[in-house]
Amino acid sequence: MSVLAVVVQEKDLAGLLPWGCEFASGDDAGLVLVEPVLGPRQEPVQLDLTAAEPEPLVAHILELQATTEPPRGADGELRSLPQLRAFRVQGPDLVAAILELVDDLDGQLLIVAKHERLRGAGADEALVRQLFRQSPCATLLLRAAPESRMRRRRLLVPTAGGPNAEAALRWADRMARHADAQVTALFVEPPIGEDPELVGERLLETAIADANLEDSEHIERRVEVAEGVPEAIRAIAEEDYDMVLIGASYQGFVRQMLFGTLPQHLMEGEDAVAVGVLRARKRLVSRLVETLEGWFSRRLPQLARDERVALFETLQSRSRWDVDFLLLMALSTAIAALGLIQSSAAVVIGAMLVAPLMTPLLSAGLALVQGNSPLLRTASRSLTLGFLTAVGIGFVLGLIAPMPALTPELLARGAPTLLDLGVAFLSGLAAAYASGRPALSAALPGVAIAAALVPPIATVGVSLAHGAGRNALGAALLFSTNVVAIVLGAAVCLYALGVRSGPRGSRVPLWVRRVVLALLFAVALLAIPLTSVLVSSLQSKVEAPFAVLQLESALQQRLTEWPGVEFESLRVVQRAPMTLEIRVAAAAPPGPELARELAETASLVLENPVRIRLVETLVVYGEAADVAPHPTDATSDPLAVAPAQEPSLPPEAETESPTSTVD
Repeated sequence: MSVLAVVVQEKDLAGLLPWGCEFASGDDAGLVLVEPVLGPRQEPVQLDLTAAEPEPLVAHILELQATTEPPRGADGELRSLPQLRAFRVQGPDLVAAILELVDDLDGQLLIVAKHERLRGAGADEALVRQLFRQSPCATLLLRAAPESRMRRRRLLVPTAGGPNAEAALRWADRMARHADAQVTALFVEPPIGEDPELVGERLLETAIADANLEDSEHIERRVEVAEGVPEAIRAIAEEDYDMVLIGASYQGFVRQMLFGTLPQHLMEGEDAVAVGVLRARKRLVSRLVETLEGWFSRRLPQLARDERVALFETLQSRSRWDVDFLLLMALSTAIAALGLIQSSAAVVIGAMLVAPLMTPLLSAGLALVQGNSPLLRTASRSLTLGFLTAVGIGFVLGLIAPMPALTPELLARGAPTLLDLGVAFLSGLAAAYASGRPALSAALPGVAIAAALVPPIATVGVSLAHGAGRNALGAALLFSTNVVAIVLGAAVCLYALGVRSGPRGSRVPLWVRRVVLALLFAVALLAIPLTSVLVSSLQSKVEAPFAVLQLESALQQRLTEWPGVEFESLRVVQRAPMTLEIRVAAAAPPGPELARELAETASLVLENPVRIRLVETLVVYGEAADVAPHPTDATSDPLAVAPAQEPSLPPEAETESPTSTVD
């Protein structure tokens, strides 16, 4: 295990060396000084600290060791120093070279000196910034004057909870144990409520417990009631502390703590106070997210600032609930409902193209990646009012339009499966990508057709009007699936295209994390019934051929009791409830009794209630060789011989028997 300190500029060594030793003290951790050199790629080289003619960096290290008073404990005795090593890393990509060394040496902490401005050293500034962002281990930005040391053995650690504050407390406690120092854990509570100090004490105890330091004898608690956190830290830091160690929260806070909190006179002279901003070791999830971000940024064209602004303006303006949105919603629902009632796929597709619901779903996805709560509220309001409007229009048209039973188009939207979830997620990806690329806007109508948002809502209303609650519930499930999956798909796509909630490295708002978790939970919840329907469908398709053969045989056997009636075909019209269409050929109408008998036979074979739709084809016979049935008719009469000329008989006559249901 090692603590590594990167010597970006040689003048940083005077502050890095003593504080690097303090952080590396204890637990058998050594201190490694790293000298980065831009150039051709080379393996890291360990510098010899005992060489007769030392390297420039080594000579400076030895000079500092010779002129610096060794650290002493509270009893005045010299304290042991960690093992010291020095490495030179060289390559065109210094960040990658340093991080590779960190991994090889099992680095626990990476320390980098931070300056307010490095004149003529833009590359050095970029190196410091990238190391702080990309380092997988805990990383410390240190602002320390050459004279700053652990003299007073007092460390100030402001904390407000979170992984970075916990890491700062743990590292401060580690230094305090080795140097016999005292750590002041500070919590700043605003003057709100009746007893803010008591609230602050409880929150501070929680933060210390989260760091597993509640039993540490080196930590003292302090709660300060103040309006501003930086002002409170500045006032307390003047009470003779050696270092102020702060857990990083977001980029602006880091800069403020390093360059705006403590006055300059506290950071100079023999009693100078060092300031450190520490970021905790990155968790596996964070590293995976950053890896994905890098992969996306290299392979996908990122949205420029003007493109992001144009996308936001477009989605925001088209997501508002206004007269335009209401009219388009009403018209698209009416078209969809009439198309579903007529069982016309073409009309339903036309309704999808008119529907305006895709825009607020994309706005919801954009609101999540932007952290834009007003936009999310606008989109949610439009979706809710649009859904209620569509259900009402579908219900009214379902009451008015004549329809003896639900059509196949209505039934098809009452049994969604897990495949619909996949289609909706991919539709969200495609819609967001096409919206962010004006040149691809022609693809949006196709995405609207694939997503099919309005037809399920219209199905809910029409099904409720006909008392088909189960089908209405299935259609509502389909719409919910589309909404959740499209929002998540749009958010993922926009995030991959470079849309963020703030500057890189800033914290994602808490409400965004909660909404995303709620959406993921909804996906998991919706996947249960969707998977069940899919498995049942696949199972029925596997078992269907055997069941159909068995049922056809039973029906043919039953028809032997009806002279002049012959079995033609069997077709499954609907699976829930099971509806069969049976076609028979007969010389005369057999009557409704046949439909009831066939329904009873089918129910016995399938062991479930069955609805039968009997279609009777009347076959007309003439004289033996002079007249023949229509070519589409089936007959087993051996005397029926087809003439050479075109038959002159009228078309077949079909009659549909009354529907018979066996419960």
